Amino acid sequence: MTRLKRAYLDYNDRYWAGKLPDDLMVKWAYGIDAMGDSDPEIIRINALLRRWECAWRATLLHECAHIAVDLTGPELKDHGPKFKREIRRLLGAGAFDGLL
Repeated sequence: MTRLKRAYLDYNDRYWAGKLPDDLMVKWAYGIDAMGDSDPEIIRINALLRRWECAWRATLLHECAHIAVDLTGPELKDHGPKFKREIRRLLGAGAFDGLL
């Protein structure tokens, strides 16, 4: 198991009480435009972020938030009110402490 997948499972337990899918694929990827990319079945984190643990961890949390608010299809990238509430909840829970 990669450290990226271990971090995903840890965050899932810690911040989502295990409600995110355990079998979701989480992987390093090259050639993605943004720092991260998610859809309902996979989270891709730009492999160039491997050197900066705080960056890939913050990106992973961001992508998990997309999955958690159950956005689908072309709206997956939406940063609307529901997503913003989820990010504020994570901030309040200390998920980003030491990362930003």
